[in-house]
Amino acid sequence: MRKMLNLSLLYFILAMVCGVFYREFTKINGYEGRTALAFAHVHFMVLGMALFLILALFAKSGGLTEQRSFRIFLVLYNIGLPLMVVMLIIRGIIQVLGIVPAKGADAPFQVLRDFPYCAGRCAGIFVRSFKRRITGMGKTTDG
Repeated sequence: MRKMLNLSLLYFILAMVCGVFYREFTKINGYEGRTALAFAHVHFMVLGMALFLILALFAKSGGLTEQRSFRIFLVLYNIGLPLMVVMLIIRGIIQVLGIVPAKGADAPFQVLRDFPYCAGRCAGIFVRSFKRRITGMGKTTDG
């Protein structure tokens, strides 16, 4: 449970840093409009902080942290989410600075941006398996 709370705090701090960076970077460059930078803050806040607060509740009530599939989820998720946010930040900086990438140069950004979504989907599969295990914990097989 402690690990979940620490991860939640870490993602909260990262969300605040991303939010301040978005506000100040766009202000310094005189950019008015929506960029991918705006979503970095939200991704860390909701997908990072809120998720790990909820998982801390499940970790307290059951043996969630001892499950092998949960450890796999933790690794996948903690690689995928920061990578996704880094790609959002890079994309946002490019938008604010007005850089138009060449057609071929944009493809790696698309792949690197979409890979974390795949990691998140894989993590979601593990979350569903936790849900089945947790909801199945209280059931008895009385005949």
